[in-house]
Amino acid sequence: AGPPPPPPPPPRRIAARIAPVAVDTLLKPDAVLPTHPRFVKGTLDNGLEYVILPNASPAGRFEAHLEVFAGSADEREDQQGIAHLVEHVAYMGSRKRERLFGTGSQTNAYTDFHHTVFYACCPLEAPQTEGALNQLLLGRGGSPMLPRALDALCEVLEAQFQPARVEKERAAVLSEMSMVNTIEYRVECQILRTLHAENALARRFPIGLEDQIRTWTVDDVVRFHGEHYRPDNALLYVVGDVDPADVEARIRTAFDGVPKPTTPNPVPPCLKAQSRHFPPVVHEWSGGEFDGRADVPLADGAVLETSEDDKKRYLLPLDVPAVPHPATGVPVRA
Repeated sequence: AGPPPPPPPPPRRIAARIAPVAVDTLLKPDAVLPTHPRFVKGTLDNGLEYVILPNASPAGRFEAHLEVFAGSADEREDQQGIAHLVEHVAYMGSRKRERLFGTGSQTNAYTDFHHTVFYACCPLEAPQTEGALNQLLLGRGGSPMLPRALDALCEVLEAQFQPARVEKERAAVLSEMSMVNTIEYRVECQILRTLHAENALARRFPIGLEDQIRTWTVDDVVRFHGEHYRPDNALLYVVGDVDPADVEARIRTAFDGVPKPTTPNPVPPCLKAQSRHFPPVVHEWSGGEFDGRADVPLADGAVLETSEDDKKRYLLPLDVPAVPHPATGVPVRA
């Protein structure tokens, strides 16, 4: 008798695909964009929203991102740069984040105009290395990585603002400000100032102002964190080679202990109420202004109107005067 036949190859994992949707279907007034068939979302009792998407490639890895809907556009006149500093103190100096080091993980954070994002890209399990017993005793070998990543992200919402930690991250922010101060960065800032001359973005670059960064107290930093780093003002994404039911259980284990806010989340009507993900940017030169189009329609048919204070806060005086175009004579801003 000949040798036995080789065993069949393991079944190939194929990610679910979204069925194609006709363009004319999407153009209908009541059209709803299709979602991934394996997309899972939910909300914890404290208001934290989460979304989970299984994705088998690359195998054995996942990413967890915590998006806080607060960035430099949420800063007041005396807070320019404080969103970036809070990012550093809440995550970059986190002890729980340090538990991800040496595990093949990548972890970082960034502050933009409208949001601050903290993320961890990790293997499903910490790798076993030489001295595996010692690694296990230290809690750094062979254990699942998702709980560690979620614990590090959860600490963002419950950050401890020790004076030494604030001073360390203040120095890091000032060093970063010095490193990015290149001619390319200054040109980019000037372009953005021109494009956004009449709205708050022209005056709220995430890097902030050095003289303000040097003077904030610990209480100032804690106050910004308390106003914006709330579970009902954040969204958690988990994507990777994961089981959604297991991820949901681990999310609840990690984040259920974050207290539910006792006061409503104040949402400015012009930058955040329409879309937390892509807040509208008002441009006078493109026809946008604080009229009926800037008001926010509510679910019950009512309209949340912008106040005079909103206009002063978000539609700022123009910096760049309009000049006639050399060919058409139409006033434009360079």
